[in-house]
Amino acid sequence: GPAAVDRRFCRERPDSGHGADGANANGSRPSMRRYDSRMQRNLPIAVIGAGLGGLVAALALAREGFERVDVYERSPALAEVGAGLTISPNSSRALLALGLGPGLEQRADEPPGGMTRHWKTARILMRSVRGQALRDQYGAPYLFIHRADLLDLLVEACAAMVIWTRPSAIE
Repeated sequence: GPAAVDRRFCRERPDSGHGADGANANGSRPSMRRYDSRMQRNLPIAVIGAGLGGLVAALALAREGFERVDVYERSPALAEVGAGLTISPNSSRALLALGLGPGLEQRADEPPGGMTRHWKTARILMRSVRGQALRDQYGAPYLFIHRADLLDLLVEACAAMVIWTRPSAIE
């Protein structure tokens, strides 16, 4: 069977002076340390769930050089239903960093602007600038994309980098 998971890193270090929630006696929290490039990249990593979040996590780990990323999914086929998604510049920047730029250009839409209307009278309450102005301000686009299109894009990007495993492998 699979090896037991060592969860010691999740617990408080005896000499740290920090509680289980990360706060010290004064209530302050230590700064988060950046990823340690010395981390062993040959350790297997399991990602549970092949939804949008699971596939983004798997792709990010594989692109960081981790050699074995297994995605476990209960469903026999990936089928995402739902409506469109709004992807803010913070999120699109992350997706672009994962190499999804060409796919987003083909499948997503970058609206030039937006507006909010009153629910009953349809009077315009607010207009917002999007498109190139927002891209210039934040360094990444504001996008609309259908959930199924984003899932397809992630599946394609992960296909060559991620090892897919059937749920029967989990025991």
